[in-house]
Amino acid sequence: MRLKFNQSLRLFYAREEELRSKDYGREKKAVAELARAQTELLNEGAAALRAAGLRAEQLSKLKLRGNYAQYFSLLAESARKRLEALDAMRARTELWLSDEPHNRVTTKLNEASGKIESLNKEADELEQKAERIRAGQEQ
Repeated sequence: MRLKFNQSLRLFYAREEELRSKDYGREKKAVAELARAQTELLNEGAAALRAAGLRAEQLSKLKLRGNYAQYFSLLAESARKRLEALDAMRARTELWLSDEPHNRVTTKLNEASGKIESLNKEADELEQKAERIRAGQEQ
């Protein structure tokens, strides 16, 4: 499930690079096609991540030895943060489909990027903490 999420995200960022090479004003149709493709990739990635998060949540509720319950709980929380980031990414992608002036779209894209970066950083920190717990380095 996590592999499917990672693959969708990799393809999403490949489309992101294509988007950046387009002239928003002159290539509106191509930009819209790429944005729609990105939205579909985000939907696929979100479905896979949702399934992985649900599985981690289920595992966290089992009576597992050691710190595994806490480990899986942190992974589930990380998945929720990444899902929030995917929602923000979807909203950012949809900005490319708007009829707003390019400078306003660019400003909103930058604002959304900050939110996405923050959410992904939180998810990374949760995953690092989970790994430390799994390794027995933290309680």
